[in-house]
Amino acid sequence: MKYSKVPESQKIYQYRLKLDQQGHIGQGRITSPALALERLERSCAVDKLMDSGQHGRQGLGFKSKFRKVDPRRELIERFRKEAEEKRLIILHKYEMQSSWLFWGLNQMMASDNSWSTLLFQYSQRLLKFMVNAQLNTLPTPDNLRRWNLSKDSVCGLCAEKLVALSHVLAGCPWVRTVENKLQREDRFTWRHNNVLYLLASVIQGHLDYANKRKVVAPKNQLIRFIKAGQTHRPQLRRTTCSVIEEASDWVLDFDLPEWRLAGSAYVFPHEICATPLKIDGHIISRAARVCFGLELTCQMEENIEKWHQSKLRKYDTEISFEVRKMAGGSIVSSLRVGTEFCRPSSSTTWSHGCELDM
Repeated sequence: MKYSKVPESQKIYQYRLKLDQQGHIGQGRITSPALALERLERSCAVDKLMDSGQHGRQGLGFKSKFRKVDPRRELIERFRKEAEEKRLIILHKYEMQSSWLFWGLNQMMASDNSWSTLLFQYSQRLLKFMVNAQLNTLPTPDNLRRWNLSKDSVCGLCAEKLVALSHVLAGCPWVRTVENKLQREDRFTWRHNNVLYLLASVIQGHLDYANKRKVVAPKNQLIRFIKAGQTHRPQLRRTTCSVIEEASDWVLDFDLPEWRLAGSAYVFPHEICATPLKIDGHIISRAARVCFGLELTCQMEENIEKWHQSKLRKYDTEISFEVRKMAGGSIVSSLRVGTEFCRPSSSTTWSHGCELDM
């Protein structure tokens, strides 16, 4: 009605706005559409002023050109953004079901948990577990006591009291001290090796395809300077080749039982670096003098960044230094996968840099 071409509609809007500003909103109403519209328009105007700073290679006094957007569409997007912010504020007030906001909001939710992935790639049991794990509604001992289904919140393996979800998925000491000494794999190692085996299979398929292709020589991207008085002419963006395309002798190996013969052990190549450390996997091209070291971390999302940095420091002090000195170049990457089936953005960044779609 405010932007209507009919004068009577505009007069009705102004009359309604004047009453709302005086406090005559109406019985049973918290706010009014007229006041909400005025507030959203002021917010959009402030955003345009904040984004109009000087940037780029243009001189002072250059006027930025804003992309024309339909005012109605702009106000709707602004209203949705504010509604989402209010929803997150309410979620942060929850004591139990808000833990996923600290590790999943900015890193994993937008990329991994898309509707296509949830609907077509997850089984019903996996989807049910993932949703309940994120909301902390799994039948863990502490939840069973809270729901009056069990009197004691005791771990069935180590008999520790007051056991929560993090203890069950990645913190039981009985697994580290007792089950780890048995002949078979403990449950934490089994989960780690299953994720690592999946990654190794995908990487092996990409490297087999790369070894059959023709080697692409890297091109030096030089900076094109412009003389005084000349104008910049935009050029077509050149496609750069990845590191995988620069060689055809890629060899990979992983610390997995499925990749080992009976009686053999996994050892990092001594010609690259003589070290007793056992990194989870490595990819080597001796022709290109490049070595990728891969280390997988499967921890709770709350502690995954801590162990990620710890492993980077562990391997960077010895393996990465020796490889740079002997082979000419190396990349030691620590891939992180949470116990609640969410993958941080660091794994995506590494795989895209090597042109591996994972």
